[in-house]
Amino acid sequence: MTTTYDITGEIHSITLDSKLATLTRSSDPYTRDLLEKMVGQVTRRSGNPVHATLTRQELTHLAHEFGEQYAEAPCDDLDRYFDILNNRWRRHALATHSVQHYLFGGGKSYRASISALCSCGEALAGHVMRQFNYTPIVRPLGIMPDLLCDNGTTYCLTEAKSSVASSPGALRDKSLHQFLVDVKTRATGFYYAYEAYLVCTQFQDGGKIGIAILHVDATGGHGARRHGGRPLPKAPDDQPEENLDRYLRLAATAGRDGDRYLAELLHDEAVRAAILAQLTAEQPVNVSDSNTAPGPEQRAADVEGYVQRRVHELDLTAAWKALEEQWPDLQKRRRTIQADVAKRVRTRKLSWE
Repeated sequence: MTTTYDITGEIHSITLDSKLATLTRSSDPYTRDLLEKMVGQVTRRSGNPVHATLTRQELTHLAHEFGEQYAEAPCDDLDRYFDILNNRWRRHALATHSVQHYLFGGGKSYRASISALCSCGEALAGHVMRQFNYTPIVRPLGIMPDLLCDNGTTYCLTEAKSSVASSPGALRDKSLHQFLVDVKTRATGFYYAYEAYLVCTQFQDGGKIGIAILHVDATGGHGARRHGGRPLPKAPDDQPEENLDRYLRLAATAGRDGDRYLAELLHDEAVRAAILAQLTAEQPVNVSDSNTAPGPEQRAADVEGYVQRRVHELDLTAAWKALEEQWPDLQKRRRTIQADVAKRVRTRKLSWE
């Protein structure tokens, strides 16, 4: 059983200046080739060394905190994968039935857990950002970035990629173009100063983890830097009310300052936090006129009133109104999120892997 993970690698830095931005296009193979060659001139040189050590317990905790996919025991899954891969079939920690599935199954009887691999990669990205003095404040699901972080003066988009087969450098080079396209696309709505980090990891046998990090100055030193002190970290997922209030305040401030990207992202996360608060509360706030206890679908529909009440109680009514007047499509985004959740609650469909 792996008890300690040794992380080694390097970090390189580039600036998304006008020249690089011109080459960052989603559908032009010629400019993509030029882009990769230009960045390659930097990444082929030796970067600054990165080294860290995590215990098994620490990596598991980070995977639960930052993983976009949930894995109950990700380190166990990684150990099992490397034990089977390296024919260590007599090891006590390896369940015999896993060997049977691997040796005699029809190809699908044993599969390594992609959820464990991805969540551990995202765990390391979160750990790296903390080591770089950033505080993770949002973990969006299903969209880039994997983490939005803040150090009090600069926001940061963090994307994680992980593998057991590809080297960290190869994984970085493969992910480079799409990563920069995603950053550039979001940069059109930036007002504040932003950085971006692509954190690529390769998990190896014996607890060794290779890492390659690409740091990008996403606003070329031109974004507005804030001076608000150290930000508060994201509250745990089982405290959605706290996250809702924080996201509402941050979205109002971003809207006031004209940072559309951040305002929209935080608006959407506030709506999701409100839905989570409603659906998981033992005694949900029911803002409808019904005198009966609301079911899950009704609770999802009641979110609009719940959000508006929190906006009022936080004294953000004027700021929230200005936000919606500035970007009217926020109301549509809110209704879409609510409708999607209501549909899932109503249909109750859950796929099996």
